[in-house]
Amino acid sequence: MDLQLNKLKKVISKSKAQTFLLELPEGLKHKNEEIINKLENTKKKFVLLIDTTFGACDIYETDLKKSGCDAIIHFGHTKFILDKIKTKIIYWPCYYSFDKIDIEKTTKDIEKKFLNKKITIVGSIQYNKFILSLIKELKKHKKVKFISGMKTQRLNPCQILGCDSSSILAIKKKVDAIVYIGDGEFHFNALKNVLAYKYNFNGTFQLINTTKKTKIDALFISSKRIGIYVSSKLGQNKIKIAQRLEQKIKKIRKKVIIIYGNELNNNKLIGLGIDLLINTACPRITDDYKNYDMPVINPEEFEELYKKYYL
Repeated sequence: MDLQLNKLKKVISKSKAQTFLLELPEGLKHKNEEIINKLENTKKKFVLLIDTTFGACDIYETDLKKSGCDAIIHFGHTKFILDKIKTKIIYWPCYYSFDKIDIEKTTKDIEKKFLNKKITIVGSIQYNKFILSLIKELKKHKKVKFISGMKTQRLNPCQILGCDSSSILAIKKKVDAIVYIGDGEFHFNALKNVLAYKYNFNGTFQLINTTKKTKIDALFISSKRIGIYVSSKLGQNKIKIAQRLEQKIKKIRKKVIIIYGNELNNNKLIGLGIDLLINTACPRITDDYKNYDMPVINPEEFEELYKKYYL
């Protein structure tokens, strides 16, 4: 993993902040000592956040004063939100290390699988440099036709988030397949509505699972009390949407309660007397619907059900 710590040292040396709160994703927390040892000769001070941070949408800005810090260094992600954040944030993406052999092998695997096909390649920001080198090699060989995604306000042309795949919105019908490069399933699952393959570095490709949730029409109609979850995370907080949904639910004569918190799991819902939950936070939460004892839907799904049965 290329943490680019020498570059970061220059950035924080120029900063007026004296004490930084370090936000590390779970996969980087074991490197905290290496990071702090490298940065401490800048004569700055560092405090390590031990709470889970789920991405650039999950900034602990409101904890700065309590932690004795002046600014945040958020590792592993690109800038996501600014409007709600007044404090200085340094977003510091980290990139996976690779060499020429890795690029050559991946190129051959993709060419073998998608020979003469139209493809685009996307991935998490950690693989951005790898993907750019891979695209350059594929264009040189001309065995597949590469179609680039679009740069958006939050994404570069070959980047997706677990909650945002708008970079490929304009081209998804123009390609035969979308190739995803990255770890885990969180980002990959954002591609559920298109033909997507996850590249495994052993040379195989995993076709995305397009299994849909069981229809919840009957559960929605029979529900007597609906909960609306609002996240305290700055990048996921959508209280205005929740308030709008609350008014709609009242119109159809169902009881409704807005629930607020930093993290959602099934244990926190026990005993609340809720029959159905509308999630206004990260849209990927509903992918874990099997982990909940009640139906969990996103606002868009609620709007469809509302229109279908009550308009």
